[in-house]
Amino acid sequence: MAQGIYKNGEKINLTYQAVGGLSAAAPVCKIYNSANASDTGRQSTLKSALLANEKAGGRYLGYLTPNTTGRWTVCIQDKNGDGLVSKTYEIGSANLDSVVSNLLVKQSAINVATASDMLLAQSAINAATASDLLLLQSTVATKLAAETSDFKSALLVTQSAVNVAVASDLLLTQSAIAALVASDLLLTQSAINVNFASITSPAMVS
Repeated sequence: MAQGIYKNGEKINLTYQAVGGLSAAAPVCKIYNSANASDTGRQSTLKSALLANEKAGGRYLGYLTPNTTGRWTVCIQDKNGDGLVSKTYEIGSANLDSVVSNLLVKQSAINVATASDMLLAQSAINAATASDLLLLQSTVATKLAAETSDFKSALLVTQSAVNVAVASDLLLTQSAIAALVASDLLLTQSAINVNFASITSPAMVS
């Protein structure tokens, strides 16, 4: 017979195995309730069930339905007074399967809540990280743009200064060249004029 934690008011199925597989064993029984008193009513019910449910191999099926919590004891033997079996059952307000089931449900609920909290926390971390990355990226881009602008500005100023210097040097050089050319032209012209005058004015006798 199975042994464990059972719920008050629920049927407990019992199986009695007679010694040597005795058939027509006509099992007799005793039932003691949680107060350790003989329960003749349930005793009679169990005996009738065992007689009516003989199975092959000398197995007999019956049941007990306790009506109080505590320890219930069942004693069964065959009609010859052999094969005495005694089992005690712990009766509670809930059976073991129900307790385990409730614990599993609670554990599942805890797991779901924990997983949900973890997902929310992870989501918050991801959002914060993404926000920080965007801010950092924006800051870097702004700084890079500013530095690029400053660099371009510096290049333009330098280019302008170079252009002014080159233009100034070109003008000075051009002016110097023009002055030299003009001076050479004047000197050449003067020499030509002198020579021409000497050629076209021969000596005269008066």
